[in-house]
Amino acid sequence: MPPTIVIDPKKIPWKKVASGISTKDIIYDKKKKQKLTLFRFQAGTKLSPHKHTDVEWMYVLDGVYQDEFSSVKKGSLKINNKGSIHTSQSKKGCTLLVLWSGKHIPL
Repeated sequence: MPPTIVIDPKKIPWKKVASGISTKDIIYDKKKKQKLTLFRFQAGTKLSPHKHTDVEWMYVLDGVYQDEFSSVKKGSLKINNKGSIHTSQSKKGCTLLVLWSGKHIPL
């Protein structure tokens, strides 16, 4: 394996995961079961409630992200701990860089 890896996310296509929500999987570490993903929420969109089987770190690149517990603005980091349950949404739209482990279990 090379000592460094450079990835250009602009070359990775967006994938629609729900109405108004798209993702780009930047990299996946199978050994650690971690994924680095870009999420893009259009204004007024949300994901169904889900549970995390491991920790999730969410950094807001632009816009405002909301769930039942907080409203997170550009430049802030939100951490969802193992076992947390929430409904991701954005009233105004946002882009997130998310490092997450485990699975999202729909409820």
